Formats: sequence, structure tokens, C-alpha cells
Amino acid sequence: MVLLFSQFSALCTDTFLFPFFPQEAKSKGLNHFEIGTVYGSFELARFTTAPVLGYLLSWISPRITCITATITLAITCIALGLMTYAPNHLFLPLCITIRAIAGSATASLTVSAMTILLKHTSFQTSTVVSLLEMLQGGGYAVGPALGAALHQIGGYTCMFWTLGGVIGATFLAQLFVVPEIRNERKSQSLSSLHMLKLPGIIDYRNQ
Repeated sequence: MVLLFSQFSALCTDTFLFPFFPQEAKSKGLNHFEIGTVYGSFELARFTTAPVLGYLLSWISPRITCITATITLAITCIALGLMTYAPNHLFLPLCITIRAIAGSATASLTVSAMTILLKHTSFQTSTVVSLLEMLQGGGYAVGPALGAALHQIGGYTCMFWTLGGVIGATFLAQLFVVPEIRNERKSQSLSSLHMLKLPGIIDYRNQ
């Protein structure tokens, strides 16, 4: 339950700033392209981190990865809220950096949580994947509404502190409930690029 809620909260950090961030960014001198770059840096970091981490989890602990990713998300969430006090010329690079770190942490949390759930529970792979996909969709959907509501209640920084605090609480819970998983390192493993050679993905036989 803690892992699933952590995944839900992590995806909220991607979309919760959509309703109010553009106004703050424009007040700092950002244009539409730069605002889009801040948004896109999160997903770009997820895109590049996930396959690398999938390989590295053969050597590092999924539990440590999960816990580290969660506390990183809490810190980056609060840090992004503090960017309202940053000088205008530093606002864009700092926001991109923080969002990229948050995206990498989200990918790390997703991959490690899936690994733990698959190895420590009796759920089928399809069940675990469907649960995580459901929570990702829920996080994407709830994030903007929750962000807008808390922005109206407490102002710009309220949502960052609130969500950062919630994720920090899940970090504390993970310290006690997330089990250690024994890594089973394979002596021979194919590169992820070999997946692209599977029939039905890319017809490499005609090359």
C-alpha cells in the first residue's frame, strides 16, 4: 500500500503545477517555449533514467533505490516551490534542473517499486503493471485539480510544501515496511536493444 501511494504521489508532482506555474513563470520572464521546456524536462529525465536503472538494479538494492527516490522527490518538490524567490535569470535553469532530478527520481521509484512488488508478492506481472498504470493515470488526473485547489487555499508555495510533506511521510513509512530484495544477477544478459530485434517490433530480417 505504501509503495502504491508513493507511486501515486510521485505522478502528482508531474502535473500538480500545470494550473498555476505558467503565471509564475511569465512573471519571471519566461516565454511559452521555456515553460514547455520546464514541463518536458521531467518526462525526458524519466525517459532516459528508466532503462538505465532497469539494468543497474541487478547490482543495487531496489529497497535503497525506492527509499532514495522518494526522499529525493520530497526535496525537489519543496525546492521547486522555493524557486519563486530565485532571481529571474536563474529561475529557468534551476527549474529545469529540479524537474529533471524529480523525473529521474520518479522513474527510479517506478522501476524499483515494480521490482519489489513482483519479487515480494504473489501477484502476476500483469496485475502489478496494471496497478502501477492505474495509479500513474490517477496521479496525472488528480494532480492539476489538487494543485489548483491548494493554490487557491494557501497560495503558490502551499501545494509544494503540502505534497512534499506527504511524500516525506511516505519516505518515513518506507523505512519500516519496504522489504529488502535479494538480487539475482544473471551471468549472461542481453542488452535492452535486443528487444527491438524481436519479430513484431522491428523486422530486422529485411535489413
